[in-house]
This record gives sequence, C-alpha cells and structure tokens, in this order.
Amino acid sequence: MTSQTRLGPTSISGSRTSPLTVRDVVCVGREPLRKPSRGEPLLGPTGTALEFGLPTDNLSMGIAAAFLYDVPEDSQNGDLQRRIKQEGISKVVGDVTEFEEGGEEHRKIIDAYHQFRLK
Repeated sequence: MTSQTRLGPTSISGSRTSPLTVRDVVCVGREPLRKPSRGEPLLGPTGTALEFGLPTDNLSMGIAAAFLYDVPEDSQNGDLQRRIKQEGISKVVGDVTEFEEGGEEHRKIIDAYHQFRLK
C-alpha cells in the first residue's frame, strides 16, 4: 500500500477530478485541527446529515480518524496529539468539534476513536 490515493473521475464529494489526480496522504491529513471544525470537510456534512435526520455513523468514523492522524512533521498535528495526551480525547473532541461531551455525536466519535486504537 502506498501513501498516495488515486481519485477517479468523480471524487467522493461529487466534484469532477482528473483521473490522474494523486493526493499524498500527508497532504490530505495536513492541519488536522481544521478538518474536524464546523463547516469543514468532516463536520460540514455531519451537520447537514443531522439537519435531514440522516445517519452519521460513517462520518463519525472519519472524524475519529482525523484525531488519530499522527505525522510529527506537521506542527498542528503535534499540537493536537499533545492536547489529546494532556487533556484526554473526550475533552479535545468536544472542544474541536463543539459537540457536547456525552452527547450522541460526541459519543459516536469517541467510540470510533477507541475502536480504531484497538486495531
């Protein structure tokens, strides 16, 4: 397995892409504090799904994966990982996502985070 992902003619979001588009995993995961923030690629769709009463389980797994992303060369990632170690994943997820600690969406993210850590 390589650190690159090839996107086909249509990406997950439905936007048109070149069949030759290659995105390095480091590029996709860069700035992890921004990715799980409201209005960004993970929480934006989660908010929309909640508005329409759609399931968010898979989106919650994506958000959890963003909290597990760990590349030492990315200073923002280092900050996130330090916060998780110092404050605990529950508090950091609540702070970054603005989902209430103990609420359903918060719990889904925490559960997925712990499941991924076991793998």
